[in-house]
Amino acid sequence: MSDGQSNGNSETLVSGARLRRCLDSTEFWVVQLPQYADRNQRRADFWAIAAGILAAVTSLAIWPALGESPTIEAKILVSVVSLAAAICALVPRIKGHGELAGAARVLSAQYGSILGRLVDLLAEQPLNQETAKVVVNEFQAVKEKKDALRGLPIRAGAQAAHRE
Repeated sequence: MSDGQSNGNSETLVSGARLRRCLDSTEFWVVQLPQYADRNQRRADFWAIAAGILAAVTSLAIWPALGESPTIEAKILVSVVSLAAAICALVPRIKGHGELAGAARVLSAQYGSILGRLVDLLAEQPLNQETAKVVVNEFQAVKEKKDALRGLPIRAGAQAAHRE
């Protein structure tokens, strides 16, 4: 029976070519997902630090601004900095940078596990169809979770084919 042919019981066999495509995709995402996680964590950290600094500046500036003879300029400055602090605190929440980073780290570990099993599976001759189906199904489940992440890097060649 050739690679990918039906065995007569209407179950499609997993081909070596499909496993190699899964392996290529897995190798790409095992490297890219930690980098993606780090970028998102840096973004979340930047906005959290900016919010903290602006909140500290506001708290220090509020007392002179609210003194006996507060000027309108001082009140406006304190208000603008307070608003900026609130906006900076909201950005990582709205964009979900921290959550995306956490999810990417989990998915990277899952891809790592699948990577080893794909390499081992491709080395087997003949190909163990039962194991291959399990690994491909696990790959598909992790890929679906990965595809739900926003702002992922685009694989060269995957743009046209979407064969990851």
